[in-house]
Amino acid sequence: TDENTKELLPAYLCNRSYLVARPEGERLRTSEIQPYTQNLCRIKTRGKVSEQGDLSASCQIIMEGINDNAYRGMLLRRSPQQRQEFFEAVLKGLFPGAKLLRFDILPPDLQDTELPLEFHLAFEAKELLHKNQRCAMLKTPRLGAGFGYVNFVLGDAGLEQRRFPFMTNLSCGVIEESRIEMPEKWNHALSLPVYDDIDEANLHWSRQLQFQAGTLRQDSEFSIRGVEFSPSEYLRLKQALRSIEANALKQAIFTEQESGAGTQAKSREASNLEEGAECLILSEQFNYRLEDAHNWTLQEKRQKKILSYKGMKDNSELQFDYNPAWEEVKLDYALVRNGEQELRISEAEINLMDAPWVGAAPRYPGGKTLVASLPGVQIGSVIEYQVTRSYRGLPYFYVMLSFQSQDAIVRRELSIDCPSDLRLHSKLYPNGYLNFKRRSKAAQVKYERSNDKQRHIQRWSVVNQAALSRERALPPAHSYLPTVVAWSGSWKDYTEQLARSFDFASQGGKALNELLQALKKMPDDTRLLSLRNHIERGVRRAGPYFTQLPRYCLSPAETTYNEAYGNSADRAALYYALLKALDYEPELLLVSSSAELQSLQKFTQSHPAPNFFPELLVRVRSKQGDIWFNDQDQYGHLGGSSYEGMLAYSLTKKRFFRISLPQSELSLSNKLITIDLQPDGSAQVAYRIIYQGENYAGKNKFYSELTPEQRRRHYQSMLAELSQSATAVTDLKTEFQTYPGLLRFSAKVADFAVVSDGFYYFEFPEDLSRLLRPWGDERIEPLYWPRSLRQQTELVIRLPSTYRTLELCPQDYSWRSPDKLGEISIKRQKTASKNELRFLLEADLGAEIISADKYGEILEVNRKLAQPASRTVLLRK
Repeated sequence: TDENTKELLPAYLCNRSYLVARPEGERLRTSEIQPYTQNLCRIKTRGKVSEQGDLSASCQIIMEGINDNAYRGMLLRRSPQQRQEFFEAVLKGLFPGAKLLRFDILPPDLQDTELPLEFHLAFEAKELLHKNQRCAMLKTPRLGAGFGYVNFVLGDAGLEQRRFPFMTNLSCGVIEESRIEMPEKWNHALSLPVYDDIDEANLHWSRQLQFQAGTLRQDSEFSIRGVEFSPSEYLRLKQALRSIEANALKQAIFTEQESGAGTQAKSREASNLEEGAECLILSEQFNYRLEDAHNWTLQEKRQKKILSYKGMKDNSELQFDYNPAWEEVKLDYALVRNGEQELRISEAEINLMDAPWVGAAPRYPGGKTLVASLPGVQIGSVIEYQVTRSYRGLPYFYVMLSFQSQDAIVRRELSIDCPSDLRLHSKLYPNGYLNFKRRSKAAQVKYERSNDKQRHIQRWSVVNQAALSRERALPPAHSYLPTVVAWSGSWKDYTEQLARSFDFASQGGKALNELLQALKKMPDDTRLLSLRNHIERGVRRAGPYFTQLPRYCLSPAETTYNEAYGNSADRAALYYALLKALDYEPELLLVSSSAELQSLQKFTQSHPAPNFFPELLVRVRSKQGDIWFNDQDQYGHLGGSSYEGMLAYSLTKKRFFRISLPQSELSLSNKLITIDLQPDGSAQVAYRIIYQGENYAGKNKFYSELTPEQRRRHYQSMLAELSQSATAVTDLKTEFQTYPGLLRFSAKVADFAVVSDGFYYFEFPEDLSRLLRPWGDERIEPLYWPRSLRQQTELVIRLPSTYRTLELCPQDYSWRSPDKLGEISIKRQKTASKNELRFLLEADLGAEIISADKYGEILEVNRKLAQPASRTVLLRK
């Protein structure tokens, strides 16, 4: 039982076996199954739609039972700002472009489990009506699809039928009542949905919609009333889910009426984001003392004050990773102060564990994790500790430290004490490397320097630094936060040392010679592919990054091959040795996956940190183009790479370059969806998906490793994802023996469209609504897209014979990103026949950092892509 419920056996522990510990023994018991009425989410919504189609609404959500327990625990582990972002994200998923105006969570103290959990929300959503001059469509607003534990219970019901019972583990439900005022301009209903109620022993679903006196009145219930569905009950459950899905497609259609005065949409300014303080950093000191360029000690001293439950959870345990091969870590002391009481950590609360990779790669010096569990941490505690790290034999000294974090800082200090004859480079970026002057203000970093004949001491410090906003998709800290970088080496010296080490590691032996003889007998056009596939099947990836170990830990190629595992460097040495012996003139490349954006790659080139390049590739130039080894398994296409657009350094040619692949090797999923509509609302939907680049490699691996039974179940899940009423017309066909890869299937969807009162309408089975996924209504810090994204979907829609008049359909739309590095478009294409519609949905987004003042543009684009008007087609006879 967790700490966020007052019940000894809460709902998630129902129908479980348990024992009561008694000296005399006790019979095995079974916990009671709570009725669904104790696990309800109750929602009441009141709202108004303006003449422009904008919705303003408020709602009350009461969480009971499992809903209280699950949502309370989730919220307790989030800061106030993250809680707001959660509600904003849920609303955006329900109403495209929704803006949260106000939210209240009761009780104010979420750890008070005696009081029920309630949410009070007020929000706005623009252009909820999909309209033209003659009619308007409205998908009736419902919050029950986004709130309530019942939405997660049936997620595994993908199979058509089962041999064994389907377990839900608990019963729960959501009951919702909504009253939405419609504008006078759209006060005549042409078509109102009529819903089919479902009332089974273990499931109930009902929805009633009425339009009275200009108000849409909707009452609905969805409840799971049992914890187990037998195979026969599961078939009825699947039929019920199909009916629920078909009912959810239904929309109300209104006609425009003349009115004296329009209703003005209410607008408010969203409340400013409040930065949640989880803990306060009272003091942080990072004191480096260098003996020379390769040996030094670091003394870290921290003092923090815990201000919230989340802060308590995040700071109750200390963890320090290191490798004894060239590091030592000592926890000098740790204590917790609660008022007058001071608790010091004991030896029993300090544990030393192996790193997770140690068992899989015993050849390398084993990494360690020092774990210290702090005693008595609670809200209001002051934590203080000091740890000393000793480093020996590293390539050279490097440190990068940002002077702002997600916790407010009273004081942070970095000092470097080095010999006077050591050439130490340092650089301070007050606004980050990319000089973000327009972001929120940060306290200035102060610099001091003191010299004597033997030692030089440099010191950077900041005081009273505001907390960094806790937002998702933030850029690398050094790009926009006050940052200090210091180093004593150079890329030239480091890479020359690595090149010498790889000359040693690329040693062959008996086993490699035997392999070489077999490879030389192969035809030239299949030799490289055979080599790649043999190594990928026989030498697994294991161990830490090579930058986390001394260079002497590089293994000879013969050893890596015989022991059948290795980290990136050892596997690269193996590839290099074999390719060189085959006279292919291979290149060893250091590669970085940290940044695709070219402005950030310039930082990497200017600041020689070994950890920036933790992986290696081997490149061979051939008549067919460059071929890359050591980043793809045997399922990838020869010539492709997962490092497209990333920075690399050639140890052979001693230069940086950006990895560029031909167009045919870029990662892309190209979908063609043909929809043959029938007058009764059914449709035959045919998918053809072409995969190339990394998408090809991933899908090839997935489908190649499926057993026949797993493939059958997977296809059923695909059909259920398309629609609960979808049945297979053809088998799932996959062709990955050729490149690019191809996937095809065709399905009959009985409830694809809604036919009602002379109207015929449906939504695209694929759209761009989940492309951007912004989180929150506002941003304080820049938004970061780290990788390129490409997708293309073409829809060919053949209209039913009796519905050929087009009333509404998605309009052409295009958008380019602020830095012109990405583009999104929806285009209706010309067709030779009036009985056919064609739409092309394209996205080609590059890596980009978008300033906070441009975030509103991203929200607007997401709203456009997610609104029903971007995926709904309305026909009439």
